[in-house]
Parts: sequence; C-alpha cells; structure tokens
Amino acid sequence: MNIYVNANFLTKPVTGLERYALELSLATQNYQNDLIFLSPRKNSIDNHYDLSQLNILPVGNSKNYFWEQIELPVYLLKNKKPLLINLTNTAPVIYRNQVTVIHDLAFMHNPAWYSRKAALFFSWIVKQSAKASKHIITVSSFSKSEIQKYLHIPSARITVIPEGISSTILSLSKNEFPNEWGNYILAVATLEPRKNLVNLIKAFLKAGEDNYKLLIVGASNSTVFNNPELEEFRKN
Repeated sequence: MNIYVNANFLTKPVTGLERYALELSLATQNYQNDLIFLSPRKNSIDNHYDLSQLNILPVGNSKNYFWEQIELPVYLLKNKKPLLINLTNTAPVIYRNQVTVIHDLAFMHNPAWYSRKAALFFSWIVKQSAKASKHIITVSSFSKSEIQKYLHIPSARITVIPEGISSTILSLSKNEFPNEWGNYILAVATLEPRKNLVNLIKAFLKAGEDNYKLLIVGASNSTVFNNPELEEFRKN
C-alpha cells in the first residue's frame, strides 16, 4: 500500500515549516518512490522548487484547514485508510492511521508571542492532532519534553529526529556566490521575539569580536531591533 503525505504546505508561503516539509519531501522521494503527496487543487507551489519529481495528487476543492480537516480525511477513508504523514504540526483530527511531525509548542508555553486567537487555535488543533496520531516525530529532546508536558503524549509514542542541512546549501560554491562580507556568523529566521534574536545580538556584541560580522536574514521587525534590552549596547 502506498504512503500518503499531507501536502497542504504547498498552499502556503514558504517559512520554516514549509521549507522543512519541502526539503524533506524532495530528499525522501529520491529513495522512497511510493510516496503520494495529497494536495489541494488550488495551490501556490513555490516556483523556486522543482517539484516535478514528487508524485502530487490534487484532491478536493477547498484549501488550508478546511481541506486538511474535511476533504483530506474523507478521501483517505474512501481509499482503504492508508498511512498518512503530516510534516507541519497539524493533522486531520478525525483520522487515526497517521504520523505527525510537531516542531515545537511555543504557542502553549509562551502564548504572549501570538495573538490570543492564534494561540488558542493552535493549542487546540495541535493537541487534537497529537491525540489522533499513532506516533509523533519531533526535532529535539526539548520539544519532546514539551510534547510530553503539554500534550500528555507518552515517551514511547515520540521519536526525536534532528533537522538536517539542505544539500543545496552544502553545494554552494564560492565561485558562484562570492563572499562579500568577510568572516561572518549567519542567522536565518523569522524575525520575531520567539526566535531569541535579542539574546543572540546581545551575546555577539558582548563578545566584542571585531573579526566577524553578525548577519541576520529576514524582514525587519521593530519589536526585535528596538528592544530596550539592546539600548546599553547602542550607547557603547
């Protein structure tokens, strides 16, 4: 029986979760060619990725959470209840033959980082997704401990698989992309307080390392860069 992947991530802008799902899907397809990627018919596949090697099967007529929670499980239930892999925290809560990747529970242990509506919604849907899954995969021992604490999932149902590095990054050539910055430390993240960037900046400035630059890639965010905790360093 084929293994199916919840490819709802193809409808969303590429942030960390979507990039994880895309890179893992492309890498896995190289040696696991019986995967079928179930996707909403209306998708916005990022044109920076060559998805021609993925076996994408569009189903249903809606998108986002309605598609994931209604049309996706209905399709699976009509097709002998195959194994479903979910890569981005959420899963159809009425389906049982599935494995779900939960990256973190920031919306539960620090809800102030989110709007009240978003924190409540994600807390509910991720908890229900975990309950409905045969097994949980997460990316760190810390996240595993959070899943045990907040979602009450026993340790035996959680496996830690650390994230890897994209082969695309490893194949970059100095000749193709000359280094214009000299020696540098690179941070790539959504520029939000929950990414701990303030402490990263404070640590770098406190180190007083003149031979390196700190490069932070992402859209500007005044909450991060105008943080009063950085004021003492601006004065110096």
